[in-house]
Amino acid sequence: MIYQLCDLLKISNSLNDYIWDDLIDWKNPTKLCVHYPNRIIEGYIHFTENYSNVPSLSLAGYVIKDSSGQILIDNRHTENKVIFIELDKSEYVEIEYYDKSSMCIDIKTLASNNH
Repeated sequence: MIYQLCDLLKISNSLNDYIWDDLIDWKNPTKLCVHYPNRIIEGYIHFTENYSNVPSLSLAGYVIKDSSGQILIDNRHTENKVIFIELDKSEYVEIEYYDKSSMCIDIKTLASNNH
């Protein structure tokens, strides 16, 4: 019964060793907005480090902002730089998918239940 309820609510368990393998759309650009206590880093996922005790990844097309949103470093259009960040000290991470990403199907179903 619990499995049927979870399926109905679109709640699922990961079949992968790493949650990033479930969250990242490797076929389309996936944008992250990583919130730290005193800065925000936004960019597109380039690579992830799965074999580490600290979740880490690199972002391309990135921007670094202070906590008020003021841009400190703007590499959104720089084609020869990435930034490597560790996520263990982040407060939370927002993921933004490409409009036509298959990842949006479940999200649309869940969001349509908001009243």
